[in-house]
Amino acid sequence: MLNLALTGNPSHGIEMGSVVWVSGSPCSGRTTLGVSILAEVAHDSRFADWGLVYYDDLLHGSLSYGYIDSGYVDRLEHRSLDTVETFWDELEETYSSVIVLDSMDVMMALDPLSEEAAWKVNNRRVGRAFRHIRETDSVLIITSKEKRFYDKMVSAGGSAIPSYADYWFRTHNSGAIFQETNGKNRLVGTKSSITVIKSIGGRSGVSVPAPIYSNSGYDDAESVVKYLWLQKKIRKTEQGYLFGVEHYETLHEIADRVRENPSEWIEMARTVLKHGVGGNHRADDI
Repeated sequence: MLNLALTGNPSHGIEMGSVVWVSGSPCSGRTTLGVSILAEVAHDSRFADWGLVYYDDLLHGSLSYGYIDSGYVDRLEHRSLDTVETFWDELEETYSSVIVLDSMDVMMALDPLSEEAAWKVNNRRVGRAFRHIRETDSVLIITSKEKRFYDKMVSAGGSAIPSYADYWFRTHNSGAIFQETNGKNRLVGTKSSITVIKSIGGRSGVSVPAPIYSNSGYDDAESVVKYLWLQKKIRKTEQGYLFGVEHYETLHEIADRVRENPSEWIEMARTVLKHGVGGNHRADDI
């Protein structure tokens, strides 16, 4: 659904040579989005020789291998965030890669200066590092936790990176997903959503459901169904859930139908998003 929101094409999303800023509330899927983009690249033959780099604090990092296959893990280079300057130095020495910095909060905490003073030091490096990302057709994804400060939302690092970034996605956690197992409701995931604040194509303000399951990551079929439900293309009736002329007992049943014939349902979602067929995209985007 995020790809549809960006380009109108389920197979094309973020352009290569881009900087992506992902901010959001705690446990809203910031890390999952970054890791999922890494996984998309890992399974795309066009990027077989590309580097996959994940930065975090190895002692307190949040990377989970729960739903990542071994082939992906073998390619993934997991680096520790040691110092702010080391990160920027290594970034300018990295070529043809997708890099995830998880997160800006961790990196800012590494600097012995105050956050305001530290960011002034970093800001001198941002422009040069971002030019390197674009010139090498790499992708840099930076996550940051948002928190409310008086009447506005703020995140580590100030406003420089969001303003320089090519994409800005905001993730949101609207609750937990429970499933009944052996007569008990068990926590199995998060009701997450992603809002496009800024994108290269100019598409912004679009929010898409992005449910995350602990054992499998994003559920694309459920995302499509929930989007159509929120847009009132699926309605609740006495007979169940009505879509078109057919009734279904549950939304999960509709999600199973999406998995059986995804192209039909994706086209419906594309139409609702008001994209033309074959939206604008480059041949080398993710």
